[in-house]
Amino acid sequence: MTWAETCRSLGAFNRIFYRRRRVNLKRKSGNIADFCRRWGKNYRYMIVFDADSVMAGNTLVRMVQAMERHPKVGILQTAPLAVNRETLIARTQQFANHVYSSMFAAGLHFIQLGDSHFWGHNAIIRVEPFMQHCGLPELPGKPPRAGSS
Repeated sequence: MTWAETCRSLGAFNRIFYRRRRVNLKRKSGNIADFCRRWGKNYRYMIVFDADSVMAGNTLVRMVQAMERHPKVGILQTAPLAVNRETLIARTQQFANHVYSSMFAAGLHFIQLGDSHFWGHNAIIRVEPFMQHCGLPELPGKPPRAGSS
């Protein structure tokens, strides 16, 4: 089903956005920045996925409910799980994700005293503080540690 068919069947035009820019500068961060500039002020939250992200609808609902209960939380992220992988190494990673992901996330929570790093997807983000505080300058130098990739 295409994006347009999905929006039409759900009556969700102007509520579900598929970001495909003609000039794809800064990849995912460019898509997120473009969304924030154009529509961010209209939304309390945004949910960020990768092209291969899979998340159940009830998980999305629970994430919104958690954000509503805890107004100081800026980013809430699920532990990413790989699916539909084909190569041996990718299938091995997928297996490990499904076996150890919950324990890994619990360990991060414990070690980092409730804070964690952000994987960049499978997360709900509070838009207003994100727009105010998360526009980072480009680091001088060459990729992969600086510059644009």
